[in-house]
Amino acid sequence: MKKRYWLYAVFLLVTMTVFFVRDPTIKNELKYLSIAKEALANNWFFAFWNHNEIYPDKPPLYIWLVMGIISFTKTYAMPLLGLFSSLPAIIGCEVMCALTKRDLTEEEQLLSCGMLLTTGFFFGAALVIRMDMLMTMFILLSLYFFYEIAQGASSWQNRIGFYLSIFFAVFTKGPVGILFPALAVAGFVFRTKQFSIIKELRLRWCFTLLTLLFGLWFFGAYLQGGTEYLYALTVKQTLGRGINSFHHARPFYYYSRNIWYTMLPWSLCFLCSFFVFWKERPGETAVGTLLSSAIVLNFFAMSLFSGKLDIYLLPIYPLVPFYFLLISKRIPVQKIARNTLTPVAFVFVLGLPVAIISSMLGILPFSISTYNYIALVLAGISGGFGLHCLMRLNYHRGCWCIIVSMLLVSSGVITELPKFNQDIGLHVVSNEVAKLKNDNSNVVSFNFAEIKNMQYYLDVPIRNYENKQQLEEALKEKDVIFLVRKKDLRRYPFLTEETKNFSQEWESGRFVLYKEKFVVMR
Repeated sequence: MKKRYWLYAVFLLVTMTVFFVRDPTIKNELKYLSIAKEALANNWFFAFWNHNEIYPDKPPLYIWLVMGIISFTKTYAMPLLGLFSSLPAIIGCEVMCALTKRDLTEEEQLLSCGMLLTTGFFFGAALVIRMDMLMTMFILLSLYFFYEIAQGASSWQNRIGFYLSIFFAVFTKGPVGILFPALAVAGFVFRTKQFSIIKELRLRWCFTLLTLLFGLWFFGAYLQGGTEYLYALTVKQTLGRGINSFHHARPFYYYSRNIWYTMLPWSLCFLCSFFVFWKERPGETAVGTLLSSAIVLNFFAMSLFSGKLDIYLLPIYPLVPFYFLLISKRIPVQKIARNTLTPVAFVFVLGLPVAIISSMLGILPFSISTYNYIALVLAGISGGFGLHCLMRLNYHRGCWCIIVSMLLVSSGVITELPKFNQDIGLHVVSNEVAKLKNDNSNVVSFNFAEIKNMQYYLDVPIRNYENKQQLEEALKEKDVIFLVRKKDLRRYPFLTEETKNFSQEWESGRFVLYKEKFVVMR
């Protein structure tokens, strides 16, 4: 248990450092901040707008958290917001440890947590301000409470915990919060033929409580947003994304293709082990049956939906390393780990020489600091020791060497983030605009809808145009500041013509800022 706390402390140190050194991203994080600020100004709590456009995409819980932090800090507070990504990841680990306490030793649980926290996409999800990690935590809690009921602990506390976990999962992100545990429960019941569990769940109570809570939520949304908002929140966001998605439409095989690299560096090890296990069918424990049901059924269900993003599959990630450790008790995974993880360890060994050569050739977009060289040296040593352990079929130690190398390299990369803040978010460019503008200035952009979220910093009207003629008219006004992305300058030659008569005041890797008529962004 204490060893897990040390792992969590290192993970929290690495992830929280990110939120201290970088600005909010343009597309999502700054949008949530802008929506929350607008909601506070207008006393909106159940229906939300983003610059006069309804925003029914997300349930209220996460927006409430952002609103609370803005009210408390009087500004955006990236570290506090980041806690709601990093801490749910850690709590998710603890929930999984509690779920598998009957089947895994503390050492095995510790290794599972280490593998989970260094799985590429799960680690990345803890570095961004989104509600997905919070929803994942609630989904894992629902699985824990269900499994406790299935194991005979059919107390009212576990049943209420199961109901409320499902509600808060939905209240955080949407219908996946109820779909995921429902499929996991259905798969477990049918595979184990323990149909009496359904009775223990008291589904009538569950339906009554959820109907009451959802009813209050939808009633509040109706009072503040009207019929249009309620329809968009319920029908359009559910059916519109699931059946014929208006956003992020992807082919059926999207997740099957992407899972190989989103689960790096462990993907080959996990997937090959699962294939061997399911081929040999040596039998599963009860918790193994629950985890495999949740993984397979939800992976298939999410593949069926029209709208797909890798982040939608996040609730599956915590289950995979724990399932791997469970099946490692039934099949020999030492050779699988050696064959699939040796290349990973070797990559860390090569990290330092590759970085030195790249720096000498000027390939890297930044100079490598002393700290990064130290991190690469230590990661290389750890990777080398991992190679030794894997070749001797000591896959536990080999995995730990890879975990250490991952954390070292990640910490090194994070130290370089401040150099890219001017392109990550809009805080730096907002400061530049603030230097140029006066009370009569008009801030204008082209083909960049997210520019409106810059009002979070400037608190002045910002107009974005998608039409050439409208833009030309806007540029004829006096005292115009024009912000344009560099990629749009390359894509639309007429923008270069429009800027010939104006002075370029500032630029970054993505954006250009013009005074008098034009400010540019990428």
